Amino acid sequence: MNKEEFFTMNPYVINTDAFQVNEEQFFYFCAKNRDLRIERDKNQNILIMAPLGGIGGYYEAGVNAQVTNWNQKTKLGYVFSPSTGFTLPNGAMRSPDVAWIQKARWDKVPLHDKEKFAHICPDFVIEIRSKSAQRKND
Repeated sequence: MNKEEFFTMNPYVINTDAFQVNEEQFFYFCAKNRDLRIERDKNQNILIMAPLGGIGGYYEAGVNAQVTNWNQKTKLGYVFSPSTGFTLPNGAMRSPDVAWIQKARWDKVPLHDKEKFAHICPDFVIEIRSKSAQRKND
């Protein structure tokens, strides 16, 4: 791996074909590694992302503030930070940079589920793309 490849924002993928990690174990793994940005794809592979650079962090904070300000005025739902994981219908666990869920939908989620990676797909998400990801994917 060269220096350019090392510093791209593509996740490091841990292939889980050789072992099974259930939701409880995955939550525990994430809790024990809080300094890492961890997600899981629909194939149950574990994805470890590098922290954002300064520009990405600036944009992430800005859009989160805008969605939060809008939601405080409308009181239509709940805004979640990029530290929040959601278990999607396909089994993936993702942590978007900004997530918003309608109040009525979130209020139906059981408390024990809200305390982990809630089984709900947000109504609105924003994901900030880094320059390196744009170059690689364009």
